[in-house]
Amino acid sequence: STAAASTWTLVDTISSSSISTSATLQKIGGNLYAHVQTAAGVYTLYKFSPSGGLSEVTEIASDKTSPAQMVSFAVTANQETVFFKDNSSAYTLATANGTVTQVTDAQYPANTVRGAPYLNGIFYVMDLDGNIWGSAEDDPTSWSSTNLIVAEFEPDGGVGLFKIGSTIVALGTYTTEPFFDSGNATGSALSPVQSDPLLIGCAHANSAAQTETALVWVAQK
Repeated sequence: STAAASTWTLVDTISSSSISTSATLQKIGGNLYAHVQTAAGVYTLYKFSPSGGLSEVTEIASDKTSPAQMVSFAVTANQETVFFKDNSSAYTLATANGTVTQVTDAQYPANTVRGAPYLNGIFYVMDLDGNIWGSAEDDPTSWSSTNLIVAEFEPDGGVGLFKIGSTIVALGTYTTEPFFDSGNATGSALSPVQSDPLLIGCAHANSAAQTETALVWVAQK
C-alpha cells in the first residue's frame, strides 16, 4: 500500500483449491512469511521476497486443535533461525537455506498457548497451566525440564505469552503477569515483576495485537 494506505496493489497470489481462513503473515528481515492452511491437516509455509517473489518453503502436517490458534513466530538476534509454532507443534527455519526442522525434544510441552517471545537468546513458550518454558540459548530445538517458571499469581491457566520491550507478559484467563530477565544462574532466567500483576485476563489469545511499545487484547475479569 501507499504511505496513506489509500491504494493497494496485488503483488502475488497463493494458488490452492482448499485454502481456509487459518493464516498468519509475519515479516522477518526483509521478507514476508505466510503460514496458510492449504488442505485438511496440511499447512504450507510461503516466503515472499521483494526481489524473488513468492515461493513455497515447505508443507507441514498439523493437528491444530479448536479453536484455531494463530501461528507464532520469533527470530534470533542474528536473523539466522526462525522459530514458529502453533498449539501442538513447533519448527525452526534456517533463513540461509530454507531448511525446516520439527522440534522433537521430549521436554517441549505438548500443548502451548499463543506466543513465542525471544529475550536475550532464549525462546519462551507457555502451556495451558501457565508454565513458562525456556529453550537452550539460541536453540529452539533444545528444551529442559528445569528451565521453567510458573505464572502463578492466580491459578487461572495460560492464554498467551508476549514480549514488550524487555518484559515477558503472561496473559491468563483472569490475570496478567509480567516477567523480566533476572539472569538466574539455574532454572529459568525469568523472575516475576512483583509489583505489577493485574487482575485482568484475556478473553482469547487471538485478540492480542502488539506494536514495538504496546500490547492490546480483549480483556476479561
